[in-house]
Amino acid sequence: MTHYALTSKGVYKQKYSTLPTMSRKESRPRGPSEHTRRDQIVTAAREHFRQFGYEKTTVGNIAKAVGVSAAYVYKFFESKQAIGNAICRLSLEDIARDVKKIVESQISVQERIRLIFLALSSHACELSLRDSKLREMILFAWQERWQAIEGYETSLEVLIRQLVEEGPAQRGVRAHDPTRGNLPQHPHKP
Repeated sequence: MTHYALTSKGVYKQKYSTLPTMSRKESRPRGPSEHTRRDQIVTAAREHFRQFGYEKTTVGNIAKAVGVSAAYVYKFFESKQAIGNAICRLSLEDIARDVKKIVESQISVQERIRLIFLALSSHACELSLRDSKLREMILFAWQERWQAIEGYETSLEVLIRQLVEEGPAQRGVRAHDPTRGNLPQHPHKP
């Protein structure tokens, strides 16, 4: 059964009772990262996860779709979870790339913040409407703190911090430095 909850960061997560939890250890990709077969495995897995969901897809299903054995898939990925992490990373990198383009644009900070929220909302709607099974996997990955999620959060944090620091400077306001305890000064008040 599917349950939703609001996390302390305001992100909805999906709880699964039958999925294993992910090991938090760092895992490096197996095999060459620029290998054609690796790309075929990721493409086949993405399609299976989209159609059947993460929980119901097996490494055997993925291997069969690519035309190799499950043992061969394990030469490139240590587990189904590692394949899922690669797919999450690809999906989230698309979102982060869009946010980065907005942050680096030459429009006002206020307009960039508005466009970031629109872009994030658009991606969320697209995942919900077009890729609901993939969205479920990403929500599970978020709950379990997969590496792709950690990387995505870090990249967004850096981009948002850059934008926040630029905002006061754009208006001629000195930014608040919490380490020194000074408050931002309004440019028109002494």
